[in-house]
Amino acid sequence: MCTWLADPRLLDAFFAQHDFAALPALDAQGQIIVLAADELPPTSASLFFRHWQAPVQALPVLSDGFRRYFLWQLRASSAHQQLAWLQIWHRHLSMYAEAAYRAENLGLLARLCALNPSQCHAAELAQLLPATRENIFLRVLIREAQGQLSAQQMSAGQLMRLHGLSEYEARFEHYLGSVLRNLGRQVSVEYTLDGCLLFETSGVADLRDCYLDIGQDCKEELVDIITLVCDCAGIRMQTSLWRNCGELPGLTQLLRETCWSALTAQTADNLINVIFQFRWLDDDADRLAKWRAYLRIYPNFHAMLIQLEGGSQEKFSLLWYKLIDSLDDAAGMCATVIDALPVMHMLSQAPYANEIDYGYALPNLISYLPAHLRRALPSLGGHFWRTFERACRREK
Repeated sequence: MCTWLADPRLLDAFFAQHDFAALPALDAQGQIIVLAADELPPTSASLFFRHWQAPVQALPVLSDGFRRYFLWQLRASSAHQQLAWLQIWHRHLSMYAEAAYRAENLGLLARLCALNPSQCHAAELAQLLPATRENIFLRVLIREAQGQLSAQQMSAGQLMRLHGLSEYEARFEHYLGSVLRNLGRQVSVEYTLDGCLLFETSGVADLRDCYLDIGQDCKEELVDIITLVCDCAGIRMQTSLWRNCGELPGLTQLLRETCWSALTAQTADNLINVIFQFRWLDDDADRLAKWRAYLRIYPNFHAMLIQLEGGSQEKFSLLWYKLIDSLDDAAGMCATVIDALPVMHMLSQAPYANEIDYGYALPNLISYLPAHLRRALPSLGGHFWRTFERACRREK
């Protein structure tokens, strides 16, 4: 019926086959329209004139442009959907002073309508943007998501936040592409927007260093804590930490529970590098098992770490980095670390030198000893550990 009403020729053809004696026409109040013999069968023009007291030429009609670009795609859609796209069409006509933008974006809107006539949310979002960015939005949406974008996936507020991140069109297009690709992997717009914001504020200029495509979502607020951590360490690894927050459950909470203000920049950097170790574990199950073990023993390490200052703190954190890196058995990791912490804490303080790097000699010694010998390490005495230190200095 919507298609018939949109085309008078179809409506007149229907009237020609209709039995008005058996089923008379009704007016807007439901009353029978009395038609004279010479008015049968009626035409759409005669009914328009009877109802509005104006010739059909004087009544509003669908423009040729709307018919050409939208109406055929909407032939099976409801009247509500057709009216929604009609409003989009009218807004489009009023938006652009330049004919070039109007024509190009009209073609993209028509293609979007053809792909998803039942969804006009994406088109309504696009019209919130300036002409150049509307063009980018529609092109990227069609390329990355086949034009599919619901109100539940992206709100107008989220799009305007994305729009406000950068004045450069290339960055807007890059960020939008990441948002839409991540949506296809069930990653929320909010989480990807956090990654875009962190990259934008990191000061990194080259978009080739901006890889925001991920496969795991994160529901936690993390921009503030990641910014703080990177500032404390003096590094630009915001997006790497952002990615890890999705891959490593509980990382955001661990970052918030760490007393970064009590750490030197080198210590903070060492702790971040420990987190980055987990990305190199290929097997997801092994990575998560080791990460869960790490979360359990981290509070013990952190309590000892904040007791130290300066070089002692940095040495202790470096020993921690190398110990965690050397441990592959998640099942025995907690027991090994608990036994190792006292000797590592001891060797990080006077009379032992802060500047000596033990390399992996100490982690290897700790890892391969049985539990009762590991627990005895702190009691070996200063002579043994100073000899060990001299050997490490000479790289023996």
